[in-house]
Amino acid sequence: QPAKSEIYVKNEELFHQESMSFASEFKKSTAGMIVVGSPIGSKEFIENEAHLAVDRYPAFFRRLKLMDTQNALLLLRYCGLPMASWMTRTVEPELLQKFAKKFDAEVLLSHH
Repeated sequence: QPAKSEIYVKNEELFHQESMSFASEFKKSTAGMIVVGSPIGSKEFIENEAHLAVDRYPAFFRRLKLMDTQNALLLLRYCGLPMASWMTRTVEPELLQKFAKKFDAEVLLSHH
């Protein structure tokens, strides 16, 4: 379905080439896009999307504060850490500085 599809090309001029005429129905991006949960594209796009990944789950961290420590840490281990682990395996480390700081801060605030 074209409405669900997106094409990422670094150079906007490529969108105007005749070989890309099939792409007229698709969303187009020159900054980047999310593929299987990982941002790809420009460094700015990747850093921003990685940083925003923590903000997608505000209720998760907020609710951890309401639980006893053992249950909160178990949920964090099985539900929160996989997202952070995935990002560290799929994104260049130097682009994850903001993400790592924000994630660590949320973890520390969630059980103190």
